[in-house]
Amino acid sequence: MTNKTLSPGDILDAYCTKCRKMMNHTLIALVDEKPSRVKCNTCEGEHNFRNPPKTKKSASSGRTTAAATKKALAIEAKKTEQREEWEKSCAALANTSPTTYSMDIVVKAKTLVQHKKFGLGVVQNVIGENKMTVLFQDGEKLLRCG
Repeated sequence: MTNKTLSPGDILDAYCTKCRKMMNHTLIALVDEKPSRVKCNTCEGEHNFRNPPKTKKSASSGRTTAAATKKALAIEAKKTEQREEWEKSCAALANTSPTTYSMDIVVKAKTLVQHKKFGLGVVQNVIGENKMTVLFQDGEKLLRCG
């Protein structure tokens, strides 16, 4: 390979601060045989020579940490526990018919609610006058009530 020595007037690729991307530039000045000052051939802007900005490495190295594994296991255990509790509650209330959910229904704890999106749920408790926590098959949800 031959190393071409640079001289003023040569065309080279540099990062343009005005265009904010790699563009062709004309070399204006050298310092210690390295490009120092360049002029963009696109926007005619004159600035110091800049190499392309470095790309950031992705934060993920492909390995999972012990903390992430523990957290995932804890979440999965909680989901399993909630699903089992939902099944028991539905079985205990099997002889009652569910109330169709709307935002203005008035419900009590330990009653069945049928939701359009989440399906069959069991009211865990009523919070204040207008909120309730309902346990569905896929987890607990906070819903508005009358």
